[in-house]
Amino acid sequence: MLQLLGDMSTWHSELKTVAFAVCPVAYNLIPPQEILPREKVQWVQNSAAQLLADSFFLQGGFDQQGKTNNFAHPALMEVAIRFFYTGSYRIADKCPDQFRKAIPLACIVLAGTAINCVLDRFAKNGAVTLKTIPQFSGKEYRSTFLTMSKMLNEILRHPYHGRKLCKQVRKWGEEGWYIVFLTQTLH
Repeated sequence: MLQLLGDMSTWHSELKTVAFAVCPVAYNLIPPQEILPREKVQWVQNSAAQLLADSFFLQGGFDQQGKTNNFAHPALMEVAIRFFYTGSYRIADKCPDQFRKAIPLACIVLAGTAINCVLDRFAKNGAVTLKTIPQFSGKEYRSTFLTMSKMLNEILRHPYHGRKLCKQVRKWGEEGWYIVFLTQTLH
């Protein structure tokens, strides 16, 4: 997966575009109306910086035990399914054995890395267009990808959180595959 991050500029451009489309709404980066116009950029910068702190943007709230849902933010699922299952590359279609029953963990990390790229720019500039987002390349985001991979592997080794994460990636994979099935059935 890291090789793909470094080799295919159009591929990561599309992944970045998907992440850019998802992030503002999924992470509530659209300032409320009561924020004064002159304060909106700072509001977005602060909001994005808070999400990046301690990789909070990867967390999907808490479970019934009050424990963090790691690598479970709905935006992560949406980016992964939109890109890997339904995007123009339809990678899941090309590798059904790897994608039918679960989203591969490296794909979740790659989706998280793309989201990190987008949030980086929101934290720095506040007002963002797709053109102002930095290039999403292996050179720029290799360390982010590797750090996230390490975090995910640590979670997998945890007796409680590891089982929960495995169950979640199976559920996401089944949902993604169901969308593929519906798309093929309707066309």
